[in-house]
Amino acid sequence: MRWYEYKMETDDLCAPEDLKAKLLAMTDQLTEEEKNQPMMKTPAPARPASVQRKKPVRFPVKRVGTLAACLAVCAVGYGAFATGMIGLGAKSSSPAAYYSADSTAAAMAAGGVDRAAMDSPMAADYSLNSLSLESGADNGTAVYSEDDAAAAAHSTDHAKIIYTANLSLESKDYDAARAALDAALAEAGGYLESSSEYSDAGDSRSVSLTYRVPQQNYENFLAAVAEAGNVTYKNQQADDVTAQYMDVEARLENLKAQRTRLQQLQQQAETLSDLLEIESSLTEVQSQIESWQSQMDWYSNQVEQCTVCVSLSEVKTYSPPSESFVSRMADAFASGWQNFAQGVQQLAVFLAGAWPVVVIAAAVAGGVTSYMDMPNTVPPTVTIDALEAKNRRAQEVSVANYGFFIGATNDNLKTLMAVDYSYTPGVKLFLGASTGNMLVSDRDALHDIFAEVPALVAIHSEDEQLIRRNREFYIKKYGDDLPVKFHPLIRSTEVCYKSTARAVEWAEKYGTRLHVLHVSTARELELFDNRPLLEKKITAEVCVHHLWFTDDDYPRLGNLIKWNPAVKSWDDRNALRNGLRQGYLDIVATDHAPHLLSEKQGNCLKAASGGPLVQHSLLVMLELVREKVFTLDLVVQKMCHAPADLFGVVRRGYLRPGYYADIVVVDREMPFTVRAENILTKCGWSPFEGYTFHNTVRQTYVNGNLAFNQGVVNNSVRGRRLRFDNNTNKR
Repeated sequence: MRWYEYKMETDDLCAPEDLKAKLLAMTDQLTEEEKNQPMMKTPAPARPASVQRKKPVRFPVKRVGTLAACLAVCAVGYGAFATGMIGLGAKSSSPAAYYSADSTAAAMAAGGVDRAAMDSPMAADYSLNSLSLESGADNGTAVYSEDDAAAAAHSTDHAKIIYTANLSLESKDYDAARAALDAALAEAGGYLESSSEYSDAGDSRSVSLTYRVPQQNYENFLAAVAEAGNVTYKNQQADDVTAQYMDVEARLENLKAQRTRLQQLQQQAETLSDLLEIESSLTEVQSQIESWQSQMDWYSNQVEQCTVCVSLSEVKTYSPPSESFVSRMADAFASGWQNFAQGVQQLAVFLAGAWPVVVIAAAVAGGVTSYMDMPNTVPPTVTIDALEAKNRRAQEVSVANYGFFIGATNDNLKTLMAVDYSYTPGVKLFLGASTGNMLVSDRDALHDIFAEVPALVAIHSEDEQLIRRNREFYIKKYGDDLPVKFHPLIRSTEVCYKSTARAVEWAEKYGTRLHVLHVSTARELELFDNRPLLEKKITAEVCVHHLWFTDDDYPRLGNLIKWNPAVKSWDDRNALRNGLRQGYLDIVATDHAPHLLSEKQGNCLKAASGGPLVQHSLLVMLELVREKVFTLDLVVQKMCHAPADLFGVVRRGYLRPGYYADIVVVDREMPFTVRAENILTKCGWSPFEGYTFHNTVRQTYVNGNLAFNQGVVNNSVRGRRLRFDNNTNKR
């Protein structure tokens, strides 16, 4: 079967009937040789190329039974710290600038490409640009200007402000308080979005309620809620999203103009290849329109309906004014232990990776209590002053616990030797160029770092010379407009293996405490052993995206899964899963790098590498438990215990007396669908959008304080600076 025949069968095209007839007529005009010549490889029936973007993926596996457990949490994440806000997460291969509140929040998949193009010359030079499409686009993505945004402003009569409030109430008469809340809701003309009610062994009741009320009745509703009980905590937030709204509006108008132009060109197409190319572009543009329209609908809904989260607790005596929020959380924590003893259907687990400030909302919402941030940020963390500036900023804004790597350069060995590694997890060393321009290329400097640094050396391991060679090869063969499918070919298995093998050789020569970040290939596993973790001086990790995605996902997700190192084959993914189970890979991390969607546009050579993962990485691992890929015990070991042991994190990673109470509660009977409206990373998108996980993070405790509770982040909580056992890092 030829490609266009397959596409008509599976997609039924988006063309009108007359154009379909035109396509078939064109087909009939082909010579017998042309008819028998496949244009592209026929996709395997088990994994067809056509994928419905909006349909959540569900695996046909029976629901795992309810588990109850409590686990201490210690995080490994690595990420990006940028200018003004902290961006943290799993060892990022890309810098995350401090994204401001007006950064665009939208989710859309970049246009995919067919795998067969690697085996044959690039498909016809036919493109949107060659059609003189006035509204230019790169990979089917709308291009807009400041003028467009300004024009959109005329359609916006008022500022778009999202109001959110969180209140905690106590009441001696629980039923009366509930009735008062119901009456206030009815008076405001709002509705109850969700509720969760609990009771302990002493018959004390509590409930968490999420209300949506019209903006014009917001203030009156808050006043009525405050009268329903004794207010112990109140927080209000107003987010001006006018700029984002105008941005989305302008993009929509631009995409609709593209669609109109493509439809015109569709009517004018005279060749089979032209019609197929236009059809593919039209399908992609329509998909983007739907995605952006969904984003606009979400903004409109959030602006029109304010969110008020209320926690109501039944008490015999009211808390005295001097009683702290922390002490009340301690009481709640004690109550949670009683529930645990009774077998509450919840699981406490942890995950590594984060990014603070507003983005830490995504971290604690995803079950992250601690993170270790990478230095390839804006500005780069390559001096002690920059390192301490990060720590000061985190102290001010971070909800989760924090630690920061110091970055190596060709000439900062003295700085690396002067760092206090009891408060720094180690040195980050780039052996291959990545986003951030922190490549260490001087051979003498590399040997000095491996020989002299008195702490753990964590490496981004890709061979820069091979990367350049591969890039030049594919550009020479196919031109410089390479689609994302070429990314794992440019940053190939050979690129990763050669660099890692050399680093392992140096570490063995100098006795370096070496940690290889984000291993992505099966071949690299040959370089590690599966001895007990505390006996190793050379350790390795794998990230959740390399355990989940394969290169078969590039046509569907495009640049949304472009990372350094690249997502690779099914065989690589399966080998990494086995390597984690067998102990060759020691921990699981995220490589969280929250680039804006605008930075993810363009071809393989232009689009930024990296993406947001901290909010959903624990859910990914629990989904793999459900699929019987991993056991629950293994997830706990690789995401809680092992990170603490590997980095020597003091008094974290285990649920023990004298340890910090970093705990996550997961409801294993509540599905969670990733949607634009529940994505909390500031960049506003996720490669998992549309997917339904079978678990939900209900609560996250940081140092015993309730930092996240059923969809609500407690921004009054502050994490602590992580401490590290330097002897462990030097072992």
